Amino acid sequence: MQVKIDTKILASLISSIVVVIIFSTVYSISNKTSKKQVKPYTPDMDLTKIDPSYHEEVRASLEKKEISTTPLKKDSFNEGSFFVDWSYSNQKAWPTLDSTFLPCKEGKDQSPIDIVKSKTISSKLAFSIHYAKDRIYLSSNNKEFKIRPEKATSYVMFQGKKYILEKIDVHAPSEHTFDSLQYEMELEFFHTLSSSPEDVLIVSVLYEKSTPNPTVDLLLQVLPEKFNFETKLDIFDISSLITSSSFYYYIGSLSIPPCTQNIKRIVASKLEPISEKQLDIFHTRFAYGNARDTQKPTKQQDILHFNIGK
Repeated sequence: MQVKIDTKILASLISSIVVVIIFSTVYSISNKTSKKQVKPYTPDMDLTKIDPSYHEEVRASLEKKEISTTPLKKDSFNEGSFFVDWSYSNQKAWPTLDSTFLPCKEGKDQSPIDIVKSKTISSKLAFSIHYAKDRIYLSSNNKEFKIRPEKATSYVMFQGKKYILEKIDVHAPSEHTFDSLQYEMELEFFHTLSSSPEDVLIVSVLYEKSTPNPTVDLLLQVLPEKFNFETKLDIFDISSLITSSSFYYYIGSLSIPPCTQNIKRIVASKLEPISEKQLDIFHTRFAYGNARDTQKPTKQQDILHFNIGK
């Protein structure tokens, strides 16, 4: 039995199939080439689950630097906690993790603190900054972002004593606060007295979200793309990181385990600028939230306010 097929119906059917194939092909190609939408950064975002393509354009625009084979090293400031697994997300547990961590709970004059400007005491202290241009190395892990100078040529003078700059730690958000206000970032400059390494002085600088910072841009160009490895910047003017001439001083502690006490703390009163875009790039390379909670000052923990000449 022969079946007669209407040629008009057949032609219409073929045309419909061709249209569907063409549409599917065009959609597939456009879908592959279209940019993936990435959720904007927010402080509560879990950066461990962030999309790898986050800020892809910004990251691609930075000059690629070869990652060295030098692993992240422990130093005199984190030696006590280098081999102990601790976390910023469970700070109350620090004293239970190791016997050397007891000062985190029982210690006096702990850091960081809230600096209430109206309660500071005006004073005169001999302090001067002598930071040099140097090659610097940058490294990060899941707790810290660290900058260390190659040579021991940068130092500060405090009350007639010379303290050598050993490293700079980056915290986001800030650890110290001014009048209960927390800021986007804090740099901690760690120094030791050359004749007495246990004599530690830390200078802090806080950053607020504002305009782009040219000095920060230099650091962004060489941020390490992998944990526990270092990158380098051949020439960097360390002095450009501190522009304040007004400071606060108090006796505090390390803000990481083992929370060592009797640490000289100097905090710049002037806030340095950093843009939202610069913050976003930082946060793609190391975890947001590496800041110890503010500690309650003791009655003996006077905060002095002093100025230096420029």
